[in-house]
Amino acid sequence: MDYQPYREVYQHDAANDWAYGFWRDKVRKRINDPWLQEKLAPTVKPYPLGAKRTPLEQNYYDLFNQPNVSLIDVNENDIDQITPEGIQTADGVARAFDVIVLATGFDAITGSMTQLDIRGTDGANIHDKWTSLASTYLGLMTADFPNMFFSYATHGPTALSNGPTALEIQSDWIVKCIRYAKEHGFSSIRASKEAEEQWTKLVNDIGDRGLWMRAKSWYTGANIPGKRVQHLNFSGGVGLYAQMCQENEEKGYEGFVFGGKSK
Repeated sequence: MDYQPYREVYQHDAANDWAYGFWRDKVRKRINDPWLQEKLAPTVKPYPLGAKRTPLEQNYYDLFNQPNVSLIDVNENDIDQITPEGIQTADGVARAFDVIVLATGFDAITGSMTQLDIRGTDGANIHDKWTSLASTYLGLMTADFPNMFFSYATHGPTALSNGPTALEIQSDWIVKCIRYAKEHGFSSIRASKEAEEQWTKLVNDIGDRGLWMRAKSWYTGANIPGKRVQHLNFSGGVGLYAQMCQENEEKGYEGFVFGGKSK
């Protein structure tokens, strides 16, 4: 049985509102300036708690009380230009900086893979295939790309899980699958298109039970202009995912097609 305490926080508005309110009130007590309170922990919830990366920190919000720390809301005061000394905003104010960190274009989950020019059996690369819809089977392979395993990527627990735990589950499955193929004389394995379609539908169906789509988040690719917005993580929990991987192994890797068997 997959046990996920507080699952309702990610699925139901009332529970999510309560959780957000608890977080908001705790954070606002640590911020002295009322304007900063509203910017950093708004009275009205801007999006469901957990639909973006959950804010886990130690003293991040406390730092805004320091006289050498400022917050500029670029939605109200956009960046006008980069100057030799730093940044000038739309209000004409120039600010000097020693270092500027650009945190833009975070094309997560699929981005690192779609930039690879690895061609499948039909001649298309991952970018070509996933432009309209990213699709996988078990978050471990994608159809038409035999022997290409991937981990901690699309349609795995990935961003919604503990990284080492998810990687261990997937790595164990990959090692056992390769061992199975070698023991049975196979030289190739690929995900069937039917299995891929079913898994992608399952990821979307489970994801639709939650509140993920209500935020402009890299969880769904909504932060990248022109990118297909979809569920990119398996949101059913690491426990359920591990169980499904184990069941697939026990069933002789159902949904995967082995080939190249030696005579």
